[in-house]
Amino acid sequence: MRTQEDERQIKKTNKQEIAALRAELVLQAKIMASMLGIFWGTYLVNNVWLDNWIGQNLAIQAGSFSGALGVLLTPFLHVSPWHVVSSSAALLFLGWWVMLRDTRDFFVVHIMAMLSSGALLWAFDDTSMRWFGWGGVAFGMAGYLMTSGIFERRWGSIISSVIAIALLGGLVSSALVPGAVMGYTGVLGGLLGGVASAAFLGKRRKKIADPIDLVGSPMKQAEVKFDFGDEDDAISHLQAQSRAIRSR
Repeated sequence: MRTQEDERQIKKTNKQEIAALRAELVLQAKIMASMLGIFWGTYLVNNVWLDNWIGQNLAIQAGSFSGALGVLLTPFLHVSPWHVVSSSAALLFLGWWVMLRDTRDFFVVHIMAMLSSGALLWAFDDTSMRWFGWGGVAFGMAGYLMTSGIFERRWGSIISSVIAIALLGGLVSSALVPGAVMGYTGVLGGLLGGVASAAFLGKRRKKIADPIDLVGSPMKQAEVKFDFGDEDDAISHLQAQSRAIRSR
């Protein structure tokens, strides 16, 4: 049976969790606002004040030294206001979806997709064009969302991946047809970067995951032993374990 002290502790814990969730959402909103500011600020500086000098000289171009610098710059360069709008919409939808999994995942996926997309464009693109936009990173986000359940093997991530496949699978599969989209190698590179980040983060999470949260691991589950006086104590213990895992 729960005592009054237990009830007070539970209420205090719930308030702390709500406050932590609110703080996390505020942080995510600030990150999204900062990214949007970078998109639009870079567009104004490059296209309005510099007459696209950055894009013409530093965006990705296969095989060129200056184009190699574009691996880090291209995701933030755009050719028109509508181009920025499309990237902004993809960022808000895909980027925030990734952050709802874990805020830190956004940065890991963004960096890995940006580098892999840019590297493949620079190394294997068969045109002399310079490339602009966040498209490669967007496909990286999609790749991460669709495959994270495979590597993490947790119900939450599996359900998220199933939803992502249902919503994004058709678009991704059509874009993987060679020649179907401009900058095919960049799209492929971004997607591979997203899958690689899902594998990396999934492996990391499995090392610290609660054994009973793993799917299809009865031996792991059997290792968890309970020695509690009643069901309330068991629930409190599991809640404490879950909070400890999230804090790592």
